[in-house]
Amino acid sequence: MRATKLDVRLAKTLEPHGGLISFVNFDIDAGQVVERPAGDPYTLSIVLVYAPGDDPDASAEAAEAVVQAVEKICEDRLKAGTDIVLKRCMSISEDDMPVSQARVLMQWRLEHMTNKADDHPGPIGQ
Repeated sequence: MRATKLDVRLAKTLEPHGGLISFVNFDIDAGQVVERPAGDPYTLSIVLVYAPGDDPDASAEAAEAVVQAVEKICEDRLKAGTDIVLKRCMSISEDDMPVSQARVLMQWRLEHMTNKADDHPGPIGQ
């Protein structure tokens, strides 16, 4: 992700949505540890977990807009398809994310995207 600067672009895209998006989870190769030869890309799924807030429907719509922005960035940054291929990007409410699924996903920590850790809904201090 660093080679394509996808990580930087994702951070910039997600930064204004820190109040909505609680966690960003990655699923690489469906959780299988596979050493890939050059030219054989890893598959990536991105799960954006959002806080439902006082208006879950509005939060779901806003999260879906973030999904579309993330998909566009991935499309732009992963054009070659030689290292990573985006399989899917989806949003899910914190209320609907089962612990069993959260355990198998790789979490991307969002704390660095906010100036004040107190304002961030994510897991601070873990």
